[in-house]
Amino acid sequence: LVSSASLSVPGFSHSDSAKIATRPPLLWDSFLCQGGLPGGARRWNSNRHQEKLIEMAFNDRILACTRTRDLCEFAAENLEEFSAINLVTSLYCLAKMKEGGRGPPQQQHQMREQLIETIDLLSRRTIDRVSKLDSRGVSNCLWALAILTPAPSLPELLPVLVARAEVKMG
Repeated sequence: LVSSASLSVPGFSHSDSAKIATRPPLLWDSFLCQGGLPGGARRWNSNRHQEKLIEMAFNDRILACTRTRDLCEFAAENLEEFSAINLVTSLYCLAKMKEGGRGPPQQQHQMREQLIETIDLLSRRTIDRVSKLDSRGVSNCLWALAILTPAPSLPELLPVLVARAEVKMG
């Protein structure tokens, strides 16, 4: 087993990791165990367990961001470690916040530039990881892109998401 003390996620304390590690086992069953063994026993996949804990820790941190600026900064700092789900959650939360129009004009311009840059970074990274998205991830990403201010990589991401949706539809 991987202990919560071995997790290293920027911006998280040991107690945050411990809360995540103690979530109900039924929630983890489909993610963390590999195929059945004779007699119905299951083999524990500790690497997958740790990846899922880190993914959930990042998602909890993304969801805890209350300001666009905070989420943009967190995403930029952790982009390389984000899973496909973390990327979509970031785009989805940015769309929900849609904070770009508040504050003095100079601040609005800086915020809009930071938002567009973050959307572009998240979009480019999502293109690389689109094969990891399930149907919900694809639909959440498409919704977020419909809401957000266009970024340079959006025309590249849209056809990739549509192709992934077609694959998921069978």
